[in-house]
Amino acid sequence: MRRCAAVSPTAHHLALVLSLVGLGCLQPTTELEGDSMPLAEWCTDSLENITCRPQIACGVADPDAGCAAIVANARLRSAPDPCSPSLLAAVDAGSVRYDGRAAARCRQDALTRCEDPAPGRTDCAAVFVGTGAETTPCSFDAQCAAGLWCSFEGSVCPGVCRPRLVRGEVTTEPVACATETIESLDGGAYRCIDLPLEGQPCAHGPFCAGGLFCDTQTRLCTASLAVGAPCLSAQRCVPGASCVNGRCARFAPRGAACAPLFFATDLTLPPCQLGLACRAGLCGDLLQAGESCRAVDSHASRCPTPP
Repeated sequence: MRRCAAVSPTAHHLALVLSLVGLGCLQPTTELEGDSMPLAEWCTDSLENITCRPQIACGVADPDAGCAAIVANARLRSAPDPCSPSLLAAVDAGSVRYDGRAAARCRQDALTRCEDPAPGRTDCAAVFVGTGAETTPCSFDAQCAAGLWCSFEGSVCPGVCRPRLVRGEVTTEPVACATETIESLDGGAYRCIDLPLEGQPCAHGPFCAGGLFCDTQTRLCTASLAVGAPCLSAQRCVPGASCVNGRCARFAPRGAACAPLFFATDLTLPPCQLGLACRAGLCGDLLQAGESCRAVDSHASRCPTPP
């Protein structure tokens, strides 16, 4: 459905944060819960502070690789802009409010958490909060208050802030759902549903609640396996580890023996930490421009720029 202005990148940036947020174990930082982060700092440093620093501290990413290499390694070819011109213009106009305390809490959570964020953790989503009440004209979702979204019914601009839909409701616009995920229905419709809990079927997709994963053999939501635990290639180890020779093993650091393909199954050696490539059997710098990313001991995801 058409939008009248550039869509706010807030949701995309949050997805990046949640997909890369700390993997492993961290000690709490000295930052205070009540701190407030200036808008300029969020715009310039949020990717580094909320995404890459936790990866390095948790041992998932190489400390010398640099944030750009870590992001490229995770198959995210371009880092989303946390502060697009349209979003900043909305902040200046007052249709979106920036919450510096939520931004600080979002960073604090990322730096002290090495597993998937707990369900209901909304600090990162609350960094930019819309001020538009129901029926208020809008150009993108971030301009609407909590619990609302920018609806463009009939593809007419501007849109209007409408209540998000709850579990069980059906829509043709999946972004309208307030639930964690959606179920596809016939005729291009979607039903708003919650993510399944541990032991529940995950028939509608690979995602489960609370850091669980969907076991491809049982099709049930299952807890991730600890480092050293027996595993099958279809099972998921804790973040920052892979199933190697039937047991969960940490990603290989710089200089260590490595598997040639990061996303391969049935590994006999661990893949390299993010920000590194497997070079002649040892973890080293990412492939550089002009080097082959199709060789036996490399992979396209190990290039710092798109191949």
